[in-house]
Amino acid sequence: MNVKQFKLVTGEEILADLVSSELDEYEEEILFLRNVYLLVATENFEEGIRFYTFRPFMMHQYEDNKILALNAGAVICSALPDRKVVDQYESHVGSFSNTKEDDAKPTIEDPTVVAFKPKLH
Repeated sequence: MNVKQFKLVTGEEILADLVSSELDEYEEEILFLRNVYLLVATENFEEGIRFYTFRPFMMHQYEDNKILALNAGAVICSALPDRKVVDQYESHVGSFSNTKEDDAKPTIEDPTVVAFKPKLH
């Protein structure tokens, strides 16, 4: 897995397996991701602890062969996550992996992937 952490322009942070990236017809970079999870931070001030959980970024996107196309313009920062976070992510993804080895191959040429429109700003 090529696990990356992204901070989006919306303020959300996600962890994802970066499959590939390419330029669309408007020369905009598109990131192809799978197993995309939102990092949700929670604090318990009474106990003095802080923790995070993984939540699906998009509904029903658990299988390894489901690819999400993200406009790179929506990303304001990217990083390599800490090894402990990667281990927890991989464990979490593994708990949802119910696809066969042959079915787990990503299909970027999927006709349901729609090209992004050019920026209007």
